Amino acid sequence: MKISKSKRNKLMLVLMLLILIVVFVPIIQHYKSKTVMNLYFSSERWSKLKLRYNNYPVHTDCALLFGDSMTENFEKHISNSHILNFGISGDFSSGLIQRIHSVVKQQPKQIFIMIGINDLIEKVPVSTIKKNYVTVLSQLQKECPESEIFVQSTLPTRGINSLFSSSTNTNKKVSELNILMKMICKELNISFIDLYPLFLDHHSLLRKELSLDGIHLTKQGYDLWKSELQKHIKFSLD
Repeated sequence: MKISKSKRNKLMLVLMLLILIVVFVPIIQHYKSKTVMNLYFSSERWSKLKLRYNNYPVHTDCALLFGDSMTENFEKHISNSHILNFGISGDFSSGLIQRIHSVVKQQPKQIFIMIGINDLIEKVPVSTIKKNYVTVLSQLQKECPESEIFVQSTLPTRGINSLFSSSTNTNKKVSELNILMKMICKELNISFIDLYPLFLDHHSLLRKELSLDGIHLTKQGYDLWKSELQKHIKFSLD
Protein backbone atom coordinates (compact mmCIF):
# COMPACT_ATOMS: atom_id res chain seq x y z
CA MET A 1 0.00 0.00 0.00
CA LYS A 2 1.47 3.32 -1.09
CA ILE A 3 1.44 6.16 1.44
CA SER A 4 0.74 9.59 0.05
CA LYS A 5 3.31 12.34 0.44
CA SER A 6 1.07 14.37 2.78
CA LYS A 7 0.50 11.37 5.07
CA ARG A 8 4.21 10.60 5.03
CA ASN A 9 4.96 14.19 6.02
CA LYS A 10 2.43 14.01 8.85
CA LEU A 11 3.96 10.77 10.12
CA MET A 12 7.42 12.33 10.01
CA LEU A 13 6.13 15.34 11.94
CA VAL A 14 4.55 13.12 14.60
CA LEU A 15 7.77 11.10 14.86
CA MET A 16 9.85 14.26 15.26
CA LEU A 17 7.50 15.55 17.95
CA LEU A 18 7.76 12.26 19.85
CA ILE A 19 11.56 12.39 19.64
CA LEU A 20 11.55 15.98 20.91
CA ILE A 21 9.30 14.99 23.83
CA VAL A 22 11.50 12.01 24.75
CA VAL A 23 14.69 14.09 24.55
CA PHE A 24 13.63 17.43 25.98
CA VAL A 25 11.01 16.64 28.65
CA PRO A 26 13.60 15.01 30.99
CA ILE A 27 15.94 17.96 30.45
CA ILE A 28 13.17 20.47 31.19
CA GLN A 29 12.13 18.46 34.25
CA HIS A 30 15.74 18.37 35.50
CA TYR A 31 16.06 22.16 35.36
CA LYS A 32 12.58 22.59 36.86
CA SER A 33 13.59 20.36 39.79
CA LYS A 34 16.81 22.32 40.30
CA THR A 35 14.88 25.59 40.25
CA VAL A 36 12.30 24.30 42.75
CA MET A 37 15.04 23.08 45.11
CA ASN A 38 17.06 26.29 44.86
CA LEU A 39 13.97 28.32 45.72
CA TYR A 40 13.12 25.95 48.56
CA PHE A 41 16.58 26.01 50.14
CA SER A 42 16.64 29.81 49.97
CA SER A 43 13.19 30.08 51.58
CA GLU A 44 12.91 31.85 54.93
CA ARG A 45 11.13 28.95 56.65
CA TRP A 46 13.69 26.29 55.68
CA SER A 47 16.57 28.56 56.69
CA LYS A 48 14.94 29.43 60.03
CA LEU A 49 14.23 25.81 60.94
CA LYS A 50 17.70 24.72 59.87
CA LEU A 51 19.16 27.37 62.19
CA ARG A 52 16.77 26.47 65.02
CA TYR A 53 17.69 22.79 64.89
CA ASN A 54 21.37 23.62 64.64
CA ASN A 55 21.14 25.79 67.78
CA TYR A 56 18.95 23.35 69.71
CA PRO A 57 20.34 22.54 73.19
CA VAL A 58 22.17 19.21 73.25
CA HIS A 59 19.89 16.47 74.53
CA THR A 60 21.76 13.17 74.17
CA ASP A 61 19.19 11.09 76.05
CA CYS A 62 16.76 11.18 73.16
CA ALA A 63 15.50 9.68 69.93
CA LEU A 64 15.60 12.03 66.95
CA LEU A 65 13.23 12.06 63.97
CA PHE A 66 14.82 13.43 60.78
CA GLY A 67 12.90 14.10 57.57
CA ASP A 68 10.30 16.19 55.74
CA SER A 69 6.66 17.16 56.42
CA MET A 70 5.73 13.58 57.27
CA THR A 71 8.16 13.84 60.17
CA GLU A 72 7.49 17.48 61.07
CA ASN A 73 3.73 16.86 61.33
CA PHE A 74 4.40 13.92 63.65
CA GLU A 75 5.28 16.42 66.41
CA LYS A 76 1.65 17.19 67.33
CA HIS A 77 1.03 13.47 67.90
CA ILE A 78 3.96 12.99 70.32
CA SER A 79 4.32 14.62 73.74
CA ASN A 80 7.52 13.00 75.06
CA SER A 81 10.34 15.55 75.47
CA HIS A 82 12.89 12.76 74.92
CA ILE A 83 11.85 12.63 71.27
CA LEU A 84 13.28 15.43 69.12
CA ASN A 85 11.61 16.26 65.81
CA PHE A 86 13.95 17.71 63.17
CA GLY A 87 11.50 17.47 60.28
CA ILE A 88 11.01 20.30 57.77
CA SER A 89 8.00 20.35 55.48
CA GLY A 90 8.95 20.09 51.81
CA ASP A 91 12.51 18.91 52.42
CA PHE A 92 14.52 16.82 49.99
CA SER A 93 17.18 14.15 50.45
CA SER A 94 19.84 16.74 49.57
CA GLY A 95 18.41 18.97 52.30
CA LEU A 96 19.23 16.36 54.94
CA ILE A 97 22.85 16.47 53.83
CA GLN A 98 22.88 20.25 54.27
CA ARG A 99 21.56 20.11 57.83
CA ILE A 100 23.05 16.86 59.10
CA HIS A 101 25.31 18.76 61.51
CA SER A 102 22.29 19.51 63.73
CA VAL A 103 21.73 15.77 64.18
CA VAL A 104 25.41 15.00 64.77
CA LYS A 105 25.54 17.71 67.43
CA GLN A 106 22.82 15.95 69.45
CA GLN A 107 24.48 12.51 69.47
CA PRO A 108 21.05 10.93 70.04
CA LYS A 109 20.57 7.37 71.21
CA GLN A 110 18.43 6.66 68.15
CA ILE A 111 17.91 8.35 64.78
CA PHE A 112 14.83 7.66 62.63
CA ILE A 113 14.94 8.90 59.02
CA MET A 114 12.23 9.19 56.38
CA ILE A 115 12.83 11.16 53.18
CA GLY A 116 12.27 10.91 49.45
CA ILE A 117 8.66 11.63 48.51
CA ASN A 118 9.32 15.28 47.59
CA ASP A 119 12.30 14.19 45.48
CA LEU A 120 10.15 11.68 43.60
CA ILE A 121 7.33 14.17 43.02
CA GLU A 122 9.92 16.55 41.53
CA LYS A 123 11.22 13.69 39.34
CA VAL A 124 14.60 13.43 41.06
CA PRO A 125 16.05 10.08 39.89
CA VAL A 126 15.88 7.22 42.38
CA SER A 127 19.64 6.76 41.91
CA THR A 128 20.23 10.34 43.10
CA ILE A 129 18.02 9.89 46.17
CA LYS A 130 19.87 6.67 46.98
CA LYS A 131 23.22 8.46 46.63
CA ASN A 132 22.07 11.24 48.97
CA TYR A 133 20.72 8.69 51.45
CA VAL A 134 24.04 6.82 51.47
CA THR A 135 25.86 10.11 52.12
CA VAL A 136 23.61 10.84 55.11
CA LEU A 137 23.83 7.32 56.54
CA SER A 138 27.59 7.02 56.10
CA GLN A 139 28.19 10.38 57.78
CA LEU A 140 25.90 9.52 60.69
CA GLN A 141 27.62 6.18 61.19
CA LYS A 142 30.98 7.93 61.21
CA GLU A 143 30.08 10.91 63.41
CA CYS A 144 27.43 9.32 65.67
CA PRO A 145 29.06 5.94 66.38
CA GLU A 146 26.92 5.28 69.47
CA SER A 147 23.61 6.14 67.80
CA GLU A 148 21.27 3.43 66.57
CA ILE A 149 20.11 4.40 63.07
CA PHE A 150 16.81 3.45 61.44
CA VAL A 151 15.58 4.11 57.91
CA GLN A 152 11.81 4.15 57.51
CA SER A 153 10.41 3.31 54.10
CA THR A 154 8.91 6.13 52.06
CA LEU A 155 5.11 5.93 52.12
CA PRO A 156 2.80 5.51 49.09
CA THR A 157 0.61 8.28 47.64
CA ARG A 158 -2.88 8.51 46.12
CA GLY A 159 -4.55 10.98 43.77
CA ILE A 160 -1.31 12.76 42.85
CA ASN A 161 -1.88 13.26 39.13
CA SER A 162 -0.40 15.62 36.56
CA LEU A 163 0.29 15.72 32.82
CA PHE A 164 3.38 13.52 33.09
CA SER A 165 2.76 11.62 36.32
CA SER A 166 0.26 9.80 38.51
CA SER A 167 0.17 8.20 41.95
CA THR A 168 0.49 4.80 40.29
CA ASN A 169 3.75 5.85 38.61
CA THR A 170 4.97 7.67 41.71
CA ASN A 171 4.29 4.62 43.87
CA LYS A 172 6.31 2.45 41.49
CA LYS A 173 9.24 4.80 42.08
CA VAL A 174 8.56 4.78 45.84
CA SER A 175 8.64 0.99 45.81
CA GLU A 176 11.86 1.02 43.77
CA LEU A 177 13.46 3.41 46.27
CA ASN A 178 12.34 1.30 49.23
CA ILE A 179 13.78 -1.87 47.72
CA LEU A 180 17.11 -0.11 47.13
CA MET A 181 17.18 1.36 50.63
CA LYS A 182 16.41 -2.00 52.21
CA MET A 183 19.45 -3.41 50.40
CA ILE A 184 21.63 -0.45 51.39
CA CYS A 185 20.58 -0.76 55.03
CA LYS A 186 21.52 -4.43 55.00
CA GLU A 187 24.95 -3.57 53.57
CA LEU A 188 25.52 -0.84 56.18
CA ASN A 189 24.06 -2.89 59.06
CA ILE A 190 21.30 -0.32 59.61
CA SER A 191 17.74 -1.21 60.61
CA PHE A 192 15.04 -0.78 57.95
CA ILE A 193 11.42 -0.29 59.04
CA ASP A 194 9.11 -1.24 56.18
CA LEU A 195 5.96 0.83 56.68
CA TYR A 196 5.00 0.85 52.99
CA PRO A 197 2.79 -2.29 52.84
CA LEU A 198 0.85 -1.24 55.95
CA PHE A 199 -0.34 1.94 54.22
CA LEU A 200 -1.38 0.36 50.90
CA ASP A 201 -4.92 -0.41 49.80
CA HIS A 202 -5.85 -3.18 47.34
CA HIS A 203 -5.19 -0.79 44.42
CA SER A 204 -1.58 -0.26 45.61
CA LEU A 205 -2.40 3.33 46.62
CA LEU A 206 -2.18 5.06 49.99
CA ARG A 207 -5.22 4.00 52.00
CA LYS A 208 -7.84 6.75 51.73
CA GLU A 209 -8.68 6.86 55.44
CA LEU A 210 -5.02 7.38 56.33
CA SER A 211 -4.49 10.47 54.17
CA LEU A 212 -5.58 14.10 54.17
CA ASP A 213 -4.57 14.94 50.61
CA GLY A 214 -2.96 11.91 49.01
CA ILE A 215 0.41 12.43 50.73
CA HIS A 216 0.04 13.76 54.28
CA LEU A 217 -1.45 11.62 57.02
CA THR A 218 -4.60 11.81 59.12
CA LYS A 219 -4.53 11.09 62.85
CA GLN A 220 -5.40 7.50 61.98
CA GLY A 221 -2.36 7.40 59.70
CA TYR A 222 -0.08 8.70 62.43
CA ASP A 223 -1.57 6.25 64.93
CA LEU A 224 -0.64 3.40 62.60
CA TRP A 225 2.86 4.81 62.16
CA LYS A 226 3.21 5.29 65.92
CA SER A 227 2.23 1.70 66.64
CA GLU A 228 5.00 0.45 64.33
CA LEU A 229 7.57 2.98 65.49
CA GLN A 230 6.93 2.12 69.14
CA LYS A 231 8.25 -1.39 68.44
CA HIS A 232 11.70 0.11 67.79
CA ILE A 233 11.96 3.37 69.73
CA LYS A 234 13.26 3.33 73.31
CA PHE A 235 10.96 6.09 74.52
CA SER A 236 7.19 6.22 74.84
CA LEU A 237 5.43 7.98 71.98
CA ASP A 238 2.46 8.87 74.19
